[in-house]
Amino acid sequence: MKIREAVSSAEVRLAKAGVAPPRREAEKLLEHVLGKKRFDLLICPAEEIDRDSQDSFMNLVEKRCRHTPPAYLTGEAEFMSLPFAVTGEVMIPRPETETLVEKVLSKLNGQGKILDVGTGCGNIAVSLAKYSVSRVFATDISPEALEISGENAARNEVDRRIGFLCGDMFCPLTKERNFDFVVSNPPYVRRGEIRSLPREVRKFEPGIAFDGGEDGLTFYRVIARECRELLKTGGYVAVEVGFDQAQSVCHIFGKYFKSIEITKDYNGIERVITARK
Repeated sequence: MKIREAVSSAEVRLAKAGVAPPRREAEKLLEHVLGKKRFDLLICPAEEIDRDSQDSFMNLVEKRCRHTPPAYLTGEAEFMSLPFAVTGEVMIPRPETETLVEKVLSKLNGQGKILDVGTGCGNIAVSLAKYSVSRVFATDISPEALEISGENAARNEVDRRIGFLCGDMFCPLTKERNFDFVVSNPPYVRRGEIRSLPREVRKFEPGIAFDGGEDGLTFYRVIARECRELLKTGGYVAVEVGFDQAQSVCHIFGKYFKSIEITKDYNGIERVITARK
């Protein structure tokens, strides 16, 4: 089978399964299997694919037809122009979360002491360590997630500046205080809305990563209440919020902080709440 035949065949299958855009999805999977760039596929459409690669490709296509997220098929996602390993144990990084990282970096002046609560694959913690000279601590309740985040820290050469701690939110912090920043992208989907999430999210990504309780605000209440004592005077807390949650989260943080700021993402959605102690 030639490259163009493999892509065309996969495109038809993916289109029938409702995966869009089917041709680009097919190309991405073939790029992964062959270790090639899209440019290579376009200039060598008549190149023959060996049998093993063909079988591996069609296996991935069948899984994609069942709506397995592409990042779980390739084992990798990009965030802040950095590579991150991902598995079904962690949520896939979203571009919207880059707004949170960029907001923190804009206030850091190049360095600081940061706590990332609920780090998942480590995309926030690793990015902040990579693009500043900060010392970062990251917590997660999942040992499996911390294993992946540790691998990502090493992969991006910042593992010496990140301390990973296993436990629920702030519980692992027994001694560390005086943080310049506490950051988090907590679970914020309302429990009653989980069934309406896209199939790729609902069926494949870990529920613990997006279940925010009955009103979606459970974790914000904990963060607002408990992070003040961890921050130095003048320190910040910054959290990502859902598309309709900014005002509610501002109200929660307003009970503990006076200076509160809302930042919109690149789609114009109120995405990040920042509060200063």
